[in-house]
This record gives sequence, C-alpha cells and structure tokens, in this order.
Amino acid sequence: MPLSGTRTLPPTAVKGDVARVGPILALPEVLLELGVEPRRAFTKAGVQASLFGSPENVIDYRAMGRLLSTCVEPTVGEALRVLLLHLYLHDRIAVPVLLRPKHDTVLLGYSTTTTGMEAVDQLYDGAIAIAFKLLRALCGPSWKPTEVQFAYGPRSGTGPYRQIFKAPVHFDAEVSGLVFSAVWLDRHIAGADPHERARISHVIEHFKAANPVRFALQVQRVVHQLVLGGTLSSANVAGLFAVSERALRLRLQADGTNLHALVEATRHALAKQLMLDTRLSLSEISAALGYAGPPGFSRAFRNWTGTSPRHWRVAHNPGQPQ
Repeated sequence: MPLSGTRTLPPTAVKGDVARVGPILALPEVLLELGVEPRRAFTKAGVQASLFGSPENVIDYRAMGRLLSTCVEPTVGEALRVLLLHLYLHDRIAVPVLLRPKHDTVLLGYSTTTTGMEAVDQLYDGAIAIAFKLLRALCGPSWKPTEVQFAYGPRSGTGPYRQIFKAPVHFDAEVSGLVFSAVWLDRHIAGADPHERARISHVIEHFKAANPVRFALQVQRVVHQLVLGGTLSSANVAGLFAVSERALRLRLQADGTNLHALVEATRHALAKQLMLDTRLSLSEISAALGYAGPPGFSRAFRNWTGTSPRHWRVAHNPGQPQ
C-alpha cells in the first residue's frame, strides 16, 4: 500500500516532473552523520519524511530541489546541534544545552555534570564567553544576546559582564547561558564550506571510532539537556539517537543501566549543584528538575541521600533560602 501523498510506480513508469526516491534514499542517514536533524530539514523544505519509506516512492522535482537546497545550506541551528552532539569528545565535565525559555527565544548554555566543583563560577564565565564569540562568528557582528545568565550567586561588580556581552546580566539562574532570538537558528552561515564540513565530519567519526564512549554516557548527557528543557521522555531520547524506544532500552540494558536510573542520577546531580551554587528556593529547584511540586522532589531527594533537601542544604550551604 503506498504511503499517503506518495505514488509507487515501476522505474520505467516514472516520467514528467517526478523522480524515484531511490537515488537519494540514504539522505536521512547522511544528515544524521553530519549532525543535522532530518525532521527539521524535511519540515523546512515542505517534504514528508514518510516519502523515504520506500525507494519506489516518487517526489516532485521542485520538492526535491527544495530539500537538497535546504540540506546543503547549513544554518546556525544545525551548527549548534553538531556542537551538542559532539562536545563530549573533548569535554566531559559539563554539557552544552540548547533550550527554549519562550517560544521566540533560545538559550545556548553550559551545565556542569559534577557537584561541588571549585571555581565553578570561573568555569561558567569562560564557557559563556567562548559561546558568545562562537555565535558572533556564526551569525555575524550584528548578533547579540537579549540577556545573559549564570547559575551562581550575584557578583558585586557586573560592569565587565555588561561591557563584554552588551546585554542585561542575571545571576542565580537554573543554567548558565546566552538568551537570544530564535530567528537566528534559521540563519544561513555565510561562507560555509561544504567540503570542509565533510572533512571535519570525517575527522569526528574517526575520533569517535578510535575513542568509543559508552552509549549510556551519551544518553545521560542528552538526558541532562532534556531535564533542564522540560522535554524529557523516552520517545524524545530515542528520537535524538534515531532509534526506537525498544532499541534504546536494549542498548542501555547492554550497558548495565536503564533510562530511569540515568534520569534519577541526572536530577540528583543537578539538585545538589543548584542548592550549592545558587540562591534558588527549593520550590524553584523542584520546578527546574521537572517535579510537579516540592513534595515529590523531597521524596526523591530523601531516596538519593537519606535526608531532606532542606537539611542537606543547611549542612552544606548554610544561609541559602529554603
């Protein structure tokens, strides 16, 4: 039975303004290898991804042109997604995150995976300054954040921050990062070289093959972002790795863990980090971690540590709000 909105014809019957999907059937896999989310490319081009369910399906030549054009014009959003997927290759103490604080803004952030780090404020300052320069390079000199936020307590002098970022600066945030208009994600990167991109992709894949990372660790880093973004689900995790939920479960089982355990470990680490480094109330921390309310957060925290979050915070960071 042909897919909705498609036609399945013998190769000899293909004529007119359509072509078989067969010659470009591997396009979704190629996009994934290059760090591009296939669904985003298909949506932008106005092409149904289901077309690629059979090599005999046909596609209008205009639609194919739009799709191929979309795929060869890298955008800022696609570049940032490559960063999200591959930063772990040389940085294992924190994860980059791309969140949607509002429907029309995004936040490119950096969040540690280790609790109780010394000089964490300096780490965040350096990471956000690098992200600022990265976005200026990708978007051009007209880009600027609408605000900048840090996941640690306020500083007495914020002049240097405002001078560098040219934007309002806030402290005691759930995650350190740069907030900017979402329209920048669709901006094409001027001067992007597809050959250089392919070369770098080859280098990345070679490095990944030579330095394998357990699948569970890769998933945990994704979970970190989804928890902070409030979009955590088994389906979303599986989708990011282009596998079924069953395959996700089996691969994690082979690594001796499961998604629930990774989520709990991530929430535990984030809870301690926010209680140590910020003045966020326990209610705010509970909401940031995706709990329906403080009671659920308190029960989970007691299961992790044997004590309540209030008592833990008093013992480790006295003077912070409860």
